[in-house]
Amino acid sequence: MPKGKTYKQLPDNYVVFITQNDVLKGGLPLYHLNRKIEENDKAFADGSHIIYVNNKIKDETPLGRLMHDFTCKNPDDMYYPELAEKARYFKETEKGLTNMGDVFEKFAAKRAKEAAEATTKENKIEFAKGLLADGMSIEFTVRHSKLSEAEVRELASKLSA
Repeated sequence: MPKGKTYKQLPDNYVVFITQNDVLKGGLPLYHLNRKIEENDKAFADGSHIIYVNNKIKDETPLGRLMHDFTCKNPDDMYYPELAEKARYFKETEKGLTNMGDVFEKFAAKRAKEAAEATTKENKIEFAKGLLADGMSIEFTVRHSKLSEAEVRELASKLSA
């Protein structure tokens, strides 16, 4: 918060999960989760809001029509013209297809990098476990596994437990 501002001036924060299935299994199209103080059962009005939207319900309500549009392959079959226009742009125009391709390429590159880093980390951990199991010192294992001293000490404590 900027100096001189109070926490009451924070804007409300909404997190909306649009789920493919009814994850809360209540048969409802929408679930509002509110925080409360358990000891006195009073609302904890901190401005945070969580909403789950069940994408399975595609009825004739505005929300049901929106869920229909979110899963629609053909923009001509959509109820909301603004959404249909954007879908048409990304699916049917050269610039939209290029932009969407760029987004997917960046996403794929990020996921590939994350997977490579995870594999590298997993390999380092397995290597360090082997060194420790063979009786190598913490310092030797840190130097050769390229893990931090804290990580190696944690591994060593688990191996000796």
